[in-house]
Amino acid sequence: MGCKCADVSGERGGETGENIDIKLWHIDEEINDIEPFGAIEVKKIGGIDERAKKNLPIEIKRYGNVILTDNKILQFYQNGDAKMYNGFQLIIQNK
Repeated sequence: MGCKCADVSGERGGETGENIDIKLWHIDEEINDIEPFGAIEVKKIGGIDERAKKNLPIEIKRYGNVILTDNKILQFYQNGDAKMYNGFQLIIQNK
């Protein structure tokens, strides 16, 4: 995807919206303490619940570009806009 990432899912204990799972940096930037340009919030399958939706605007404001996924769907948010930019379903369950 043209970026570097760091899994920070083990670093918990911050304020609401700070406990993002994966941070993203541009490919030509070093992974360090400077703020990344984006982040990915990963939930268990079916785990995009009301709490995740409540935290999402905070994460979007903090990181600017956020991907929210439960490994079944991907939702993309960009440029700090709380309106979903794009999304798609990866897995379709038969009932």
